[in-house]
Amino acid sequence: MEMLIAAARHNFGSLSFRIEKRTALYLALVLTVVVMLVEWIAGVKTNSVMLQSDAVHMLSHAASLGVSLVAICLGASDAGSSDQVRTKRYEAMGAFVNGLLLILFTGQIFWMGFVKAIDPSAVNVAQGLSVAFIGLATNLICALILAWGGVEDLNSKSAFYHLLADTFSSVVIIVGMVVIKYTSWFWVDAALSVGVAVVVAKWCIRLLKESSRVLLQMKPRWVKEEKIAQDLFNRFDLLIQPPKVNVWECAPGQCVVVIHGAVYPGTHLEYRNLKNEIRKRLETQVNAVSVKIELDC
Repeated sequence: MEMLIAAARHNFGSLSFRIEKRTALYLALVLTVVVMLVEWIAGVKTNSVMLQSDAVHMLSHAASLGVSLVAICLGASDAGSSDQVRTKRYEAMGAFVNGLLLILFTGQIFWMGFVKAIDPSAVNVAQGLSVAFIGLATNLICALILAWGGVEDLNSKSAFYHLLADTFSSVVIIVGMVVIKYTSWFWVDAALSVGVAVVVAKWCIRLLKESSRVLLQMKPRWVKEEKIAQDLFNRFDLLIQPPKVNVWECAPGQCVVVIHGAVYPGTHLEYRNLKNEIRKRLETQVNAVSVKIELDC
């Protein structure tokens, strides 16, 4: 994944023109939704559950792009730490709702695949292949658009990763159509549709887990509050004792830290420098995006 992102940055980052991340996400989202609707309608008309399942998978990609777009829009007005945390909570709420909806759609695809497996029927391979190639081309074009916008930050990377998964899904659909064309094994349509549904379901479950940890303000797995408190006490002489530390997750791999500690008498400048040093250390040590510090003299 990192190699693909590095290649995208190398190939498109040196171009004389670039587009804003918001514009790139918006264009990719519109294109994805249009092709998703085309695939769903074509799947119904050609009697292909594979195409319908791929359309649902593209819906998951559209949801991912939409969440990233909302996060950028909400965070555009102010880059302050409190606004960053609020933006990440909005992103988590959108991701959680999208995950619930996608679970429902995935259940529908499982049911359609089960019915199709019991009673396989003919599939219009020519039309199905045409639309599947359109889906593959769409994913590649969206990748190009996102690369033009830049994929350096975590938000853009998540959308780019999911787009690569969509590309794999489109390839699976094309392979299935070719198999049906030369073997008339119509059950392959149901089997591969269930396979795509499994991929979407796994992504949805992961999305729900990550977003729920943020919404419930759960403690990050990679952070030990006692260890942080002891480290700060050992490093900064102004602290009378290890401070009270509270940490909760605000995004995958990022957290908010609240510190309440008692300090020896000192000047306002010393207290301000102490707070700045603690913030810098925690931003580096635990990837904190917001550090709130209260000192009792």
